[in-house]
Order: sequence, then structure tokens, then C-alpha cells
Amino acid sequence: MEKQTSSPVFFRCFVFLLICIVGIRTGSPLAIVRSSIIYVSHTTGADDYTCGAKDSPCKTLKFSVDRLVPGGTLFLNGTDSKKHPYTCGPTNTTSVDMSLIIYNWYTQAYVACEIWFRRNPPGQTGAAPFPGSFSAPPLGNEVEPDPQLIVTLENLSFIQARGVRCYGVCYIEAFHLSFIRGGLSCDGVCSVYVSDSNFSNCNTALRLNGLFNSDRPI
Repeated sequence: MEKQTSSPVFFRCFVFLLICIVGIRTGSPLAIVRSSIIYVSHTTGADDYTCGAKDSPCKTLKFSVDRLVPGGTLFLNGTDSKKHPYTCGPTNTTSVDMSLIIYNWYTQAYVACEIWFRRNPPGQTGAAPFPGSFSAPPLGNEVEPDPQLIVTLENLSFIQARGVRCYGVCYIEAFHLSFIRGGLSCDGVCSVYVSDSNFSNCNTALRLNGLFNSDRPI
């Protein structure tokens, strides 16, 4: 009986291993596993197709964003991030076209990326321009477009000159943020709420080019 029950298990494991080997040899990417919560740590994490749990976090901000489902949450480990802030590839810029929440984890997380949130106005097609930005190709398991772009940022420190930018239609809530060089920028239709945040440079704190509204004080 043991041989009869163990053989199918062994066969399934062998087939799975064979598929993985063929995928690696042919360069075919494995389907990414998306999640609503992703933990990120540049000190202890590793970017792979199953990272994101608290005990096995991802490593980079850009890879982690690609692993989220719309409306998901990133937790950035702030440990040692003041000396080694989170970056986003060769251009140090990343674009996001879905709703998400980014919180710190342990301590305030320092971010050296310029994050560009984009959502085309109703009736407009095609991507808004992002000089110098990039976005990695999808890694599988495509998700439906997010009907609204709602972003919540909390307890982060942005050290890049431009910080956070919105193109198109964005709803941004910012809590306990610090901008060492830049601030929040809007090129389109924006609703922004800022609470308990610090801007080192008043000239770049809020840069608005388009329609702007806020039903709560800034």
C-alpha cells in the first residue's frame, strides 16, 4: 500500500521539478504570486516569486510594487534605511498605475525613489509622459485596471528632489511624511490631503500644474 500511495506523489514532484528546469533553461518566467500585503526589507529581504511574508520579505521597492494587487499594502522596513535608502533601479524612478498603501515597518523608512502615480483622465487613452521613468514588464497573473487611483503614504521620508508626483487623476493622502528635498507634485486632476508632514524646501512642497482640490486642510 505504501508503494501505491507514494508513487503518485513522487511523480507529481518529479513533473513539477521538470517544469521548473525547463522554464529556467528556456528563459520562461514563472508566474508571479500577487498579494494584498507585501513586506519589504532591503537588509534581510530577497526578491523572488514568493517573497512578501513578514518572515521572508522582498528586498526592493520596485519588485514589491509589481507583486501587489490593486489596493494592496506595502510595509517598508525602515531599519538602516537612513544610510541605505530604498532605490528604484538605474533611473531611481518608478511608475505606479494602481491604488496602494505604503506604510513603514519598525521605524520610518527612507526612500530615494521618485514615485510617479498615473491615471489617465476619463476618455483619454495611452500612458502619460514620464521623462526618465521606467516600469518593469508584468511578471504574469495580470490584474484588472484600477477604476480609481487612491494612494495612502504614511511615516516615510523622501530624500529625492521630486519626491512624489501625480499624472492624470490622483487621490493622495499623506500622513507623517518628511520631504528632505522635494515634495508633492500634481500634473492633472488631484485631490491631496496632507497631515503632520514636514517639507524642508517650501518652494517645492506642493507643485500644482492642472486642477487641484482638497476638501480637507493641507
